Amino acid sequence: MNSSKSKKGVELFPYPQTVSALARAMAKQQIKNQVKLSRTRRSIARLGWAILGSYLLILAAFFGVTFSDWEQKRLIHACHVAGSAEACAEIKQRAGARP
Repeated sequence: MNSSKSKKGVELFPYPQTVSALARAMAKQQIKNQVKLSRTRRSIARLGWAILGSYLLILAAFFGVTFSDWEQKRLIHACHVAGSAEACAEIKQRAGARP
């Protein structure tokens, strides 16, 4: 009978190994929660960048900015600042004006 009482006592109070296993499980769960939180933050940041990009595209369309305008500015810079003869020739060919 003594042995059955001691077994019940053992069942009620966990061994130190069980306590450490519980602590490890709690630590793993806490890490999972932190990872979930950072994933949420990353997705919110991505959403913010997407909204900003869409807003900039809408502004560019509203003000009539086209990719050809940006190309023209790049060619002018290459012709005048970098001294590229090819860029100057392309500007003359496209616009028919002096660079």
